[in-house]
Order: sequence, then structure tokens, then C-alpha cells
Amino acid sequence: MAHYVRDNTIVGHGSTARELSALASLFTEVTHVACLHAEAAPASALPYTAPNLALVSVPPAGGSTVLEKLSIGRLTPLYLRTIANELRDADAVHVRCPANISLYALGFLTARATPPRRWVKYAGSWRPTGGEPLSYGLQRRWLERGLTRSEVTVNGSWRNQPRHIHSFVNPCLSDDEVKAGQVHAESKVLTGKIRLLFVGHMGLAKNPDAAIDAVRHLRATGIDVTLDVVGEGDITRLVDQVETLALAAYVTLCGPLPRSELAKLYAGAHFVVLPSQTEGWPKVLSEGMAYGAVPIATPVGSISETLSQIGAGHILPSGTGAAIAAAVMAYVADPVRWTTESRRGANAAISFTYSRFLESVRRLLRV
Repeated sequence: MAHYVRDNTIVGHGSTARELSALASLFTEVTHVACLHAEAAPASALPYTAPNLALVSVPPAGGSTVLEKLSIGRLTPLYLRTIANELRDADAVHVRCPANISLYALGFLTARATPPRRWVKYAGSWRPTGGEPLSYGLQRRWLERGLTRSEVTVNGSWRNQPRHIHSFVNPCLSDDEVKAGQVHAESKVLTGKIRLLFVGHMGLAKNPDAAIDAVRHLRATGIDVTLDVVGEGDITRLVDQVETLALAAYVTLCGPLPRSELAKLYAGAHFVVLPSQTEGWPKVLSEGMAYGAVPIATPVGSISETLSQIGAGHILPSGTGAAIAAAVMAYVADPVRWTTESRRGANAAISFTYSRFLESVRRLLRV
């Protein structure tokens, strides 16, 4: 994950920083080889909370321009030296894919016999339905064939899954957060103003544009609805969309928010809307369900499977504003269904806690 410096403290992507801090409780010492960026940290970035977890930083490489892509080759020797130095004394190794730097780590695991405890987490979609970078497909095939002799964890369960590929749940909640969410979930009702929440990157792949368009459709039918849009990235086109549709009074573009502020939005939301083009398992759906918000999402990654198991949420036939609006209107017409699914989601939130995650990791690595 990307790291930054804020007030002389290293911070990183919030959900990953929390997950690795929890993971560090199983070990005496953890070093994280990852990229340190020069730009300002987003509001959602968090510091590690584990005292035995430290960043071993390397410069970032890659990007959309030719020069950015060439930087990968220039920095390859540094990446290789850094990973080799950290592997030398490690008792266990954990690689998080897909990413540019993880390719080098997979190469080391393929060539070396040590350390014996090795775990690779593939955080993206294990069976993508759309386009993706070539390196993503390469890393998936590499892992599926068992070339790294690692335990591999993925989102969802898949046909003909090899024995070394394990279905894992992505953690994102503390036990205390689940308890706090339950309080809000138990008091929620689907009456009055309907509150939608989108959490994700502002890029086209996450498709916040469709969530905004859903507000237009819903208000045209007379439903009193608002939308909060939270996440990093350029919001210029979304500002234009809101102005063009005259929705400024009903759509709030919040930008990235610290976790404490995001929790307040989860607590007030009736629905978490995520019309993404690609996902593994998005943690925002777990977080929203913990607070009683019902997911409305596209059938990508393991979303359909997980929501079906829980018995909550609506799978969109398409990632359009009209499809989102139709899903919301169906719930408004049947508030008992919404209440049932809201409670199911909140009750299932315990599955996404760090405590459950650590139990699974102990079994996986025998620690």
C-alpha cells in the first residue's frame, strides 16, 4: 500500500494499516516493504498502531505515462535488494497482490526455499469479468499454479479451486465497532428521507457517477433522497455532473474522510451503493452492513456470493443510475424486507472482525 508522512508520522491506506496492525499481534516483529510517496497524505490514511510493525520504504514506481512505466525498470535493483535483505532473517513472509512490487516478491518465493511459512493474499477479483492490467493476470496464474509454494487467500469460493487456494474474509472491523454499529442498526427504519452512501475512489472504475444519477431518478419519482460521496481522487467531473443535474442540495461530495467521520455517515445511511466495474470483496460493504446499511452493488468479485450467504443486499443487473434507483424503490415499497436485510447484515458483521481474521491466520500459518 502507499505510505505518506503526516506530522512526522508514517501513515498508509487506512483499512490496510489497521489490518496489518492486527496481524502484527501474532509475531514478535513485522517489517513491511512498501512505497513511500512524497505527496500529502489523504485524510483516510492512518498510522500503524502496533509498536512491533515498521515500514521499510522504497520509492514508488509505475503509473500511466511512459516515464512512470520506465521507472519500474530503474528501481528494480533497489526493490530486489530490499526484499532480499528482509527475507534473509524472516520466519514467515506475507505478500499482498496484485501490485508491481509484489511481482518481485513472487519471484523470490519461486526461487527460494525459505522462509517455510509463506502466505500470499490476492486482494483483487480472482475471476475478473472485465479488462485488467496484464500484470494482474500474470500474478493470478503464478499463484494458481502453486509456483511460489505458498498458501494463497482469495475473495470468494471458486470452482476447481486448488488445495493451496483458500477462501478468506477481508477484515475491517474491531469488536467494539461491531457493537457500536449494532446500536445504530437496531434503531434504523426506512421512513422519511432516504440516505444513500457511496465510499470509494472517484475514478470511473468505482463508478460514483451512477450513484449520483440514481438520485436524479429517485427524486423524479418523488422519493426524498440524499447521497454522500466519500473517497479520494479528482472530483471535477462529479462536481460538473451534480451542477448539470441541479442536485447540489441533495448530493454531498465529501472527499476523503477520517474513519471517525465516515462512521457517522454509515450510522445514518440506509444503503451503501457500490456500482463498481471490478472488486475483490469491498470492505465498505462490510462496514456499511455493520451499521445496518443495506448494500446495493454490482455482481463483481465475490459480492454476489457473500451477500447471498448473508441474505442481505441487492445485486444490480447493471451499474447504472436507473438500476440503483429501481433497487431503492423496491425496498421503499417493502420496508419490512429492508428491515430484515438490515438486521441480517448487522448480525453478519462479526465475520469481518480482526479477531475472526486472526483465528484464520493462525490456522493458515500454524502460528
